[in-house]
Amino acid sequence: MNSKITTIFAMLLLAGCSTTTYKPTAAETANWTPEQARKYLVFAGNTGFFAALGCNGGTNNVRVSYDKMVASCTQLPGREYTYRFADYPSLTATLKTDVYDKYKDACITIGNQNHCTVSYHGVEAFELAQNFVKAWSVVANTPLIEPKQETTFELSATSYLGAKVKPELPEEAVKFKIQAEAAVQQKRFDDALDLFQRALDIAPWWPEGHYNRGLLLAERLDNRRAALELKRYLKLVPDAANARAVQNKIYALEDPSAR
Repeated sequence: MNSKITTIFAMLLLAGCSTTTYKPTAAETANWTPEQARKYLVFAGNTGFFAALGCNGGTNNVRVSYDKMVASCTQLPGREYTYRFADYPSLTATLKTDVYDKYKDACITIGNQNHCTVSYHGVEAFELAQNFVKAWSVVANTPLIEPKQETTFELSATSYLGAKVKPELPEEAVKFKIQAEAAVQQKRFDDALDLFQRALDIAPWWPEGHYNRGLLLAERLDNRRAALELKRYLKLVPDAANARAVQNKIYALEDPSAR
């Protein structure tokens, strides 16, 4: 094959392929809860092919917590990769298909890599990849401390402390409280963090909510946020029976050597 024919053939190959990229918008992820997003990432992670794992003939074992995704292969013990959401707040899905629409290959790249981190093949490839990056965006951008300004908490705390009769927890917040406590019993700690936060979004003056979130965050070794929640608890109930123990816990969490 002479050079001219080779060049034409290469051009035909390029012309026969198309590439589509996708990055989710805030509106497209608005209806996803963090719990749903984490569960989908586990499903999509176990469905896709992790190039770094090379899990041919084996099974992916993907675990997702509030701050990271960990992928390993049952066939290759000891090979494990961790991807922290804070390092990559958004991802892009790429679909490559031939001109006859018979070959579909969707790719997601995490980090500064020159290959697909996770890939999918087949007619549903792009849908899987799109939902993967949607779910990733939800988890990566869900704040662990309520997205209200500190002044909002201070105002609610001042009102709570000044009330002769302390307010009852609103019914909607009670629902999230019960669900959060059930999640703790079932050891679904990340779900519990989300549910306690949803209750606190409704009632930011709820002392036990801040206390329980603080303990959960401390278990997750998220010392800065744990200390903040426990400080809010003490702000609301400075004369609590466990105030001394909680203050000591805060000191331990703020110890630089413990980070």
